[in-house]
Amino acid sequence: MKQMQNSPAAAYLRECSYMEKVMLVAVVKVIRREGVPEVKWGDVTYQHLGLFATLGDVNLPPTKPTLPELKMVLGSLMAAKVLLFEEGVLAARKAETERKVQLGLESGEIERVLGDWGGQSWKNLLGVN
Repeated sequence: MKQMQNSPAAAYLRECSYMEKVMLVAVVKVIRREGVPEVKWGDVTYQHLGLFATLGDVNLPPTKPTLPELKMVLGSLMAAKVLLFEEGVLAARKAETERKVQLGLESGEIERVLGDWGGQSWKNLLGVN
């Protein structure tokens, strides 16, 4: 258990920004709902905005993030290979909201680390006890 808590992935997840953490929860929830490992970016952004409103953080402005801001969060998580975003010639032909996103880490590790970090409300969202 101690090894899992000190893994590089767990350390990275604990250091993510609030918006990155919400994004990861959104991806986990959409994957769980859809039952597939690759989900549409449009579904993730919709879920993220709903979670942002639900969770709230007194340290953040009460306004929802814009789509360009969500793309910046995605870019940050892609740079760390925590999220993978469909790219290439075929993907470029799709509407951005139809492009696929998938986790670059195990969802169980994300659920465990973010559930521990965020307290009971985050555990409830993630379905962890």
